[in-house]
Amino acid sequence: MQPLADMTILIAEDERPVRMLLRVVLEAAGARVIEGDDGAQALRLFDLHPEVDLVCTDMNMPNLDGLGLIGALELRRRSVPIVVCSALDLTDAEAGVAGRVDGLVQKPVHPGDLVRTVRAAAERRSAAAS
Repeated sequence: MQPLADMTILIAEDERPVRMLLRVVLEAAGARVIEGDDGAQALRLFDLHPEVDLVCTDMNMPNLDGLGLIGALELRRRSVPIVVCSALDLTDAEAGVAGRVDGLVQKPVHPGDLVRTVRAAAERRSAAAS
């Protein structure tokens, strides 16, 4: 069973090896993946791809960081689930981010944790919308 089948996920991650790992894990779980190498590119891709079901973002990125991306996504489509995947301790580093996103995954990423968090985030948003 592929727990993320029929999902399109946008990744915003500036570190290529991490972005590749996220892609491989999410695709193996059945998702279609679109990649942005920073927040600004991810936002452009989000605008071009209305089929995006969930955004997975890093916090520290050039051009537009994760907090800026989250704010822009909230203005565009508040209903899109957002999962933060970061090495930062988000309880201290980004005050208030936890209340604005649907899931947190600590780096280094464990594949099972990523898939479970993404699935749960999508299900929570879907349940809240109905």
